Amino acid sequence: MDPSTIVVHGGWDAMGISDFSPFSLKVKTYLRMTGLAYSAKLGDPRTGPTKKIPFIEDGGARVGDSGLILDHLKKKHGDTLDAKLTAEQHALGHFVRRTLEESLYWAVLYTRWLEDENWPEVAKAFAPILPPVIGSFILNGPIRGGVRKNCFGQGIGRHTKAQVHAIGCADVDAIAAILGDKTYLFGGDAPTSYDAILYGFIANTIAYPPGSPIAMRAKSHANLALYVDRIKSKYWTTPDAN
Repeated sequence: MDPSTIVVHGGWDAMGISDFSPFSLKVKTYLRMTGLAYSAKLGDPRTGPTKKIPFIEDGGARVGDSGLILDHLKKKHGDTLDAKLTAEQHALGHFVRRTLEESLYWAVLYTRWLEDENWPEVAKAFAPILPPVIGSFILNGPIRGGVRKNCFGQGIGRHTKAQVHAIGCADVDAIAAILGDKTYLFGGDAPTSYDAILYGFIANTIAYPPGSPIAMRAKSHANLALYVDRIKSKYWTTPDAN
């Protein structure tokens, strides 16, 4: 492998999406939008700087946290997507990012990991990377239990299923209203880093679980569904290079 190539340690193609981790899909989409070459590897959270995925290797630097990764890439390789954004646009992008990453993410995580009717597909996605015999025990016990504990600590896990769905749907409605009829979040004919973020989370929201009220609400907004299709057809015509 060319040592100059950025290596993204993230999720993988599963549940109908190129990377079922919205944070990993965000980073990979950003790299595709900027044209920076990268190679994808299955991420082991235990080996990352923040003990989570995604994290990257870039010329000897190891950077974790998707937000810090984008900051690093901009500083090292140039800010080709956001250089012309105004302070007001950055502020709006900041609020969009927080809505996606600190609210909608948790609602979708709840539907994937805590709702029993959706859990089998998540477990199926993890099966190939787990050790034989004890893998199912580890996933259904410590790992799923850890996600449940994190959701309770964050707060989303303290709500009823209906309340979680309402929270997620409200976030989706707000994002759809902000996007409006624009091709990209801030209009124009070129994306910004905030579009990489928006795609990563809305694509994941729609993909799985497909029948959840949150996914159905996202699909009911034609602008969001078309936005996901548009980004996918432009930047995800080829799979990740490993």
